[in-house]
Amino acid sequence: MLNKLKKIIVPAILAVAMTGCSLSFYRHSSNSNYQAVDGSDVNISMSLNGKVRLNTEETDIEYLPAGSEIRVSSRGSHDRRKLTLHGLKDGEVESDYEVNGQHAEFDDEAKSWFATVVPIMASQGGIDIPDRVQQLYNKGGEELVLDRIASIKHDPYQGRHLIYLLEQKSLSDKGIERSIGLLSDIEVDHELSKVMIALAKNQSLTHKHWLQLLKQGQSFNSDHEVHELFDAFGRIWTHSGRMIAALQAAQNEGGDSRGKQSDAILVVESDKGTSLWKGRVVDLRVDDRQEPIKELIRLVHVSRAYARMTDGDNLMTEGKVDEALAAYTEAETMMPQNHEAIFWHAATLAAVDRVDESLPLFKRAFTMYPLWREVIPRLPASGLLPDDQAIIDKILAVKISGG
Repeated sequence: MLNKLKKIIVPAILAVAMTGCSLSFYRHSSNSNYQAVDGSDVNISMSLNGKVRLNTEETDIEYLPAGSEIRVSSRGSHDRRKLTLHGLKDGEVESDYEVNGQHAEFDDEAKSWFATVVPIMASQGGIDIPDRVQQLYNKGGEELVLDRIASIKHDPYQGRHLIYLLEQKSLSDKGIERSIGLLSDIEVDHELSKVMIALAKNQSLTHKHWLQLLKQGQSFNSDHEVHELFDAFGRIWTHSGRMIAALQAAQNEGGDSRGKQSDAILVVESDKGTSLWKGRVVDLRVDDRQEPIKELIRLVHVSRAYARMTDGDNLMTEGKVDEALAAYTEAETMMPQNHEAIFWHAATLAAVDRVDESLPLFKRAFTMYPLWREVIPRLPASGLLPDDQAIIDKILAVKISGG
């Protein structure tokens, strides 16, 4: 991102603040059934055109993207309910409520009923996964999060919750083993493969963990997924990955008799003619840490994410907008708690006349780091946003969560 920061004079040091955020699921559809506590049969059907946001208590929807629709129907022994929610402009929600086939007011009693549905919708429908995982983690750590993940009965949504936990938190050995144990609950090869890759990429696995993971791979029915899985493992085991594995193996055998404190990794291009500033693929060092290898793994992951952001910059320079946005999205997915990745993803969307799509991302970035608002007016002069005051005002009018 250096080429962008060079164009902007920011009279402050932009510190990275790690806070909660929400993933976006675009054009996402789902349909699920379950039985409520009172014995009624409930069906939830969702067609989402962006990110859905729940209130803190998880009793209502506070933002539903325009064009989205959620349908909830309930059939009990005494009545039949049907609720249809439509996403309007600026995320407002319009409701259409029926009881026993007749239009009814969506009153306090109806809202109380819907409040019992929302947590199921969140767990089974993948809504606001990052916020949910972070809140659960704050309440009860990895154990509570894994308890809730174990209760989810739909492969894709169980997998998404688990992947987010694996990407954002460094789990204990017990947590890793329990995560590997949850793999047996995932029946679809494609979903299972994604979780296994997330485990391999983001957690510090011992030899025992790797053996457990590879044993789980024996359950695959699809030769294609087996090939994809081991191809991904091969990419994970880059030079840096192999070096870190060697460090971990040495530590597992007892390590340095003086204890653990620091580590470093340097990977350079094999071509001796490569310029020094381009030839260092990975150059990281950790000092004075109780768990230096775990910190080095985290830093390698962050460096890969920033490399994808740089790829996005280069693709934008070449005019390859869709490829650039894909690179930014991948970088944001790799480190969703990094407000810088979210901000530049939003700015890129706004720069290519996709302002409405950018606003939810700007909201997240501003919520996580309010000083990004001060950067917005400077971007048109550097060519990173259109020189259109109406667009600038629309972005700056975005209200932050809780503000």
